[in-house]
Amino acid sequence: MKNINFKAIKGETRQGASSFVMVMFFTMLLGIIMVGFISIMLSNIMSSTNYDLSQSAYDSSLAGIEDAKIMLLKFNNCAAHSSPSLADCERINNVLKASKSGEDCNVVGKALGRIDVNDNDIYETPIQSTYSGTGGTSNKAKDFANSLDQAYTCVKVDTSVDEYLGTITKDSDFKVIPLRTKFTSSNTDESPVKYIEISWFNNEDLQKARQQYNHTSANNALAGSLNKRLGGNVTTRFTSDPTYASSLQIGLFQSAVGGYTISSFEKSINTSTNRGLMVLRPYESGNSQTQTVIPNTATTSGFAASAISGSEDWGQNLQAQNSPAEIHCSNTTDPNTFATQEFACRAIIELPTAIGTRSTWGGSSLVAGRPAADIMRYITLSSVYENIDTSFSIKMYGNANGKNCTFDVNTGKGTNCEIKQFAGVQSRVDSTGRANDLFRRVEARVELIDVNYPFPKYALSTYCEGENCNGDEGKVIKNYWVSSNCFTLINGDNRGCGADLSKNQNFIGNATAGF
Repeated sequence: MKNINFKAIKGETRQGASSFVMVMFFTMLLGIIMVGFISIMLSNIMSSTNYDLSQSAYDSSLAGIEDAKIMLLKFNNCAAHSSPSLADCERINNVLKASKSGEDCNVVGKALGRIDVNDNDIYETPIQSTYSGTGGTSNKAKDFANSLDQAYTCVKVDTSVDEYLGTITKDSDFKVIPLRTKFTSSNTDESPVKYIEISWFNNEDLQKARQQYNHTSANNALAGSLNKRLGGNVTTRFTSDPTYASSLQIGLFQSAVGGYTISSFEKSINTSTNRGLMVLRPYESGNSQTQTVIPNTATTSGFAASAISGSEDWGQNLQAQNSPAEIHCSNTTDPNTFATQEFACRAIIELPTAIGTRSTWGGSSLVAGRPAADIMRYITLSSVYENIDTSFSIKMYGNANGKNCTFDVNTGKGTNCEIKQFAGVQSRVDSTGRANDLFRRVEARVELIDVNYPFPKYALSTYCEGENCNGDEGKVIKNYWVSSNCFTLINGDNRGCGADLSKNQNFIGNATAGF
């Protein structure tokens, strides 16, 4: 009988088990690695798909906004010109002027005649990619786009808004904005607006300014930027800061109910005027915003004080208060500033009554204290000394419940005041788009008028070329004065600034260079 060596068999068996365990271990390790790679791939695919869906839903929202622009363009054409299709104009006007037009998701479809004006069901407008192929060939891009199932589901349009939003940029630094509260008005309609509130410079403007100047700390001043007053004497306590709120120049021109004459724009009678111009200069008052109220007075503040009163031949009673109005603004370097408020600066300005003619009431002389016409009241807005983007907001206030609207100069609080809506100036479009089951919502402001008036940047220009530049060609000789503490003209005489009128001293001998 043959002897069996169990010890040898046992040893060989153990060696095979070790190999088996090693193979199992590496197989599991490779499986884990493969699962990890597959998970990353699936995650990237899902992220890419979600991005495509999100972008497609965003594009659908923009398509809704573009259709709203078409509707608003037709609305403006109907208001300004005789349309060949009166039925279309009547339908658009009725839809947009309905009491709940700003809550109707189908306002665009109804105004453009796609949906019956009395249909209150909810509809969506599909968006389909088109492709003109040849020979019956398929297009994968077209098939993919159509598979996203795009549509805009709801577009709401408000043609009357509580505030006007805009941005002053280097390429568009002058705005002309109507203070209009009705779609259709005449020169016999009184303007209900008594105050305007202007706010400017938000966190987005601050970040753009820092990127533009490679500026990480507001304490690192750059030359040639806006002067920011920190306090103390106005001639000594200024610092340059390119990331601080810019100064704004705001102007007013208006007409009285019933019309105006050219001479009415040359007068300022007591607190009434048809035009004025002020510079709003930021003044840092701390981290929290302190509201500045600028009352309309004859000699100290507001549009009436800034308007020259006299005739075009510079006659008697000529005076103007042209000192910048200091607006208390928040500290833009504090991280909590924009966490509690949208804008760094805020000012409320009282509007003056207009100057009209007695011709409307049976006379011919100019009369102060007339109400301004709603159809003819504008403000102009521009940024001075600064080339950074400046976002701004304008609100209008008037009497509430028949009671007189007033703002307290010390506290900044309003009494019996309510917001008056802009009508036919700017529209708010709220569009919701869809791609498959993913939705995106976009809000946009659409201008109903052209507020970017091409205002000249200078009154005089010169040019010279070649050898003529060495001669007198292109030269301008101008006398001027610089004052550190006075911006006032008295009776057309400049001796009122830095001089002793009792001694008949001339201004130029006593003025010192200021800011």
